[in-house]
Amino acid sequence: MEIDTTEIPTREQRRILDLEKRLSTAKQRVKDLEDDARTQQEELLVARTQARIDIDQEVVRLQQEVETLEGHEDRLIRELIASESELKGLKITERDLKKRLSHFHTIYCLKRAYRDHLQNMNHIKQATAKRLYEKFLDTEGKYMEAAFELYEYLEDNGLQNTLPAEVRAWLASSKSKKG
Repeated sequence: MEIDTTEIPTREQRRILDLEKRLSTAKQRVKDLEDDARTQQEELLVARTQARIDIDQEVVRLQQEVETLEGHEDRLIRELIASESELKGLKITERDLKKRLSHFHTIYCLKRAYRDHLQNMNHIKQATAKRLYEKFLDTEGKYMEAAFELYEYLEDNGLQNTLPAEVRAWLASSKSKKG
C-alpha cells in the first residue's frame, strides 16, 4: 500500500509502512540466508568430492606402498634363507678346517716330540720309534702325493684362481722338488 506523501500519514498507515519495511527486510534476509545455505551446500559438496578424491589417492598410494613392502619382505626372506644356507655351509667348512688344523697341529707336535725324545730312549725303543716314524712319514707322503694328484687333475680341468696364491706356489714348488 502506498501512501500519498502530501498527506500526513496516520498512525495506522505508519504502522503498515513500518511492517511492510520489516517484511521486505525479512524477505531479503531469508533470500540472503537461502543463498548462503546454497553456497555452503555447494562448498560442502566440493569438499566431499575433494575428500573422496584425496582418500582414493591415499588408498592407491598405501596399496602401492604395501606391494613395495611385500616385495622387499619377499626379497629379504629369500636373502635370509640364502644367508642361513651359506652360514650352514660356512659352519661345516669351519668344523672341517678346525679338524684339519687339529690334524696338522698333532702332526707337528708328534714330529717335535719324536725329535726331542728320541735321544732319551734306549736303542730298542729308538728302533721301534724310528720304524713307527718311518711308517708315519710314508703315510704323510702318500697323503701329499694324493693331494698333488688332485691338484694336477683340477688344474688340467679348468681350475683357475680357486686356490690362494701362496698355496699354488707351495704346491708348484713341492711338485718341482718331487719331479
